[in-house]
Amino acid sequence: MSKGNRGKAWEAQLANANARYRKAGTAAVWKTEPARNAKGVYLSKAPPDFMGILNDGRAVCFDAKDIKGTRFPFAKLADHQARDLEAIWKHNGVAFVALRLGGVRWFVPWGRLRFLWWPWREGSGRQASVDAEWLERCAAQFERGDWLSGVEG
Repeated sequence: MSKGNRGKAWEAQLANANARYRKAGTAAVWKTEPARNAKGVYLSKAPPDFMGILNDGRAVCFDAKDIKGTRFPFAKLADHQARDLEAIWKHNGVAFVALRLGGVRWFVPWGRLRFLWWPWREGSGRQASVDAEWLERCAAQFERGDWLSGVEG
């Protein structure tokens, strides 16, 4: 499988959960796509993979990452994705990374990850990734694509 398609199955699981959430009325969330011109050339960098709204009125924005190893390298989250997660978080929305790390599914809140990611990006942080131990302390596991279970009131 190509690197470009590696996360497609994971994104499909999340999209299926989003469809169930829309049907149940608990969230309205859709997969985003970058804008392309008539020739199929990308016009801009895409926002994070999924955006929408929860039934309590909060915006939700998350990116899906499927990592085969034992650590989530910060380099896998692009600057423009972090920028958009940050914007939603600053406006009291729900921003997170839906991480599948070694087959385990994690709801990684941006409000916790940002304190490591930004220093790493700015060159002042020592940590360039997180492992399962950090995830156990700072994130929540979930089943299948059901990320909504990780959202805190």
